[in-house]
Amino acid sequence: KKVNEFRCSDSDGESGFYTGTINQGVSPHGRGEMVYDNGEIAKGVWSNGILKVKVAPHSERYEPYQLPGYSIGDKSRKEDMASLSREETIAAVSNLHVNDCAWIRRSDGTWSYAIVKARSDGEDVSIAFQVTSRGSTKKISIKQWGGGHVCLPARPDVHPGYSVGDPGRVEDIASQKKTEKFASKLRIGDGGFVKRSDGSWVYGIVKDRTDGDDATVTFQVNARGSTKVIAMSQCGKFVRRIKHNDGGDGGISDEKAMVIFEAIR
Repeated sequence: KKVNEFRCSDSDGESGFYTGTINQGVSPHGRGEMVYDNGEIAKGVWSNGILKVKVAPHSERYEPYQLPGYSIGDKSRKEDMASLSREETIAAVSNLHVNDCAWIRRSDGTWSYAIVKARSDGEDVSIAFQVTSRGSTKKISIKQWGGGHVCLPARPDVHPGYSVGDPGRVEDIASQKKTEKFASKLRIGDGGFVKRSDGSWVYGIVKDRTDGDDATVTFQVNARGSTKVIAMSQCGKFVRRIKHNDGGDGGISDEKAMVIFEAIR
């Protein structure tokens, strides 16, 4: 059976996220890769939780996702918080690695920046977040993941198949109508397609934006670092957002859904 980002342990009891094939006892068995909670990555051929044949992974260690410009305990900005459904939040929180960031709700209803310090599996599935610079932690159980206690950071909207300056493909470019709706929400780091003087579209990345009556957005449009400044009011004409397939691969896998929703019922 193949799994993706499946929470399990190896034969030594070390936990992490495993992608590959497993045996009936849900241990790594066959080809796969384990990203351990300490950040180490083990890839190769497994036999009942033991790595028998080691293959060099793309990276030796997992790179945690953290938002630039924030320190632990800082209050959130609305634009840096993901807008997810309850089910999407549960699925996303279940994939958090040690040292990944998240937003944790305070007792006064505000949200603060936090870092995953530890995960607990077994009967008491939970995540401990560091919530202050002094090292204070807050433990949030799986039953609370979808209850408004944790929020994921809004990640830049990028297309993994493009580099800055690449010509856009029709199937990846959204309509003008959909672009106009999202223009005001563009964030630094977001990707999009920018219209060239010859009428073609190239992939660019937002490098800066200004607000107010003369709001603008600045895109980097080639690998040399050249930029193009576009008035926000003109984004519908000169910018197109990335077209995303609804109901893509970002949903909850069958095996993960069973584990999560059995635990929170």
